[in-house]
Amino acid sequence: MTNEAPHINAGVEGGSGYEFQRNCLIFILLDEYDYFREKRYFICMESADDFIICFLENNELKEVRTYQAKKKSNGNWTIRNMMQDEIIPKMCEGGLMVQEDKSFPHADSYTQKLHFLSNQIIKLNNKICNEASEIVKYDDLEEKTKKAIKKSINEFYTEDKGKEHIDKILDQRKYLIFKFIDLNKKIKEQKNCLKGKIEEVFNSNVPNPQAALDTIIHSLTISST
Repeated sequence: MTNEAPHINAGVEGGSGYEFQRNCLIFILLDEYDYFREKRYFICMESADDFIICFLENNELKEVRTYQAKKKSNGNWTIRNMMQDEIIPKMCEGGLMVQEDKSFPHADSYTQKLHFLSNQIIKLNNKICNEASEIVKYDDLEEKTKKAIKKSINEFYTEDKGKEHIDKILDQRKYLIFKFIDLNKKIKEQKNCLKGKIEEVFNSNVPNPQAALDTIIHSLTISST
């Protein structure tokens, strides 16, 4: 992954913003542990997105999952404020850059998913991401919402980008996934949740879940510097 990606981290600034992104990553790895344990993968922090998980098969990229993890101080996420913050257009452009980056060989069956994550409710007109319904895919959205996303991308990119390039960015919409992540607003409580996840996944095989979590956090902190 060598290309410089569009900057889309402005909505989460330093400190607790990075901690939230990191905690989201750890939560996903633990929550889908049975899936990840059978795969070969590597993780990029603060690259095209807040973090990227790349799955390998026969030393080729089989699948790439990009993640934008966003906090919100008040209110819910909506299509309108995601467009105002330029989140969706830049997610799609980042997806195109990842797809076209050939610094690592892609498998013939290569696919990718572009995730927007938040611990705040995400309202997508006829669909809502919350504790009861955590994931909404682009194909699940009503036509009105899809048209609004298309309009936001067309308005964000001027014609000097070229119609062919903009069409490629628009094509990334099909990979969009909106996901609610059940993490507390407070960083301390997020860590308690992750410690509980470690206990749930590994049971007595990890005698000290707090030490295990501290080690994971330390490793991710080193890798991102």
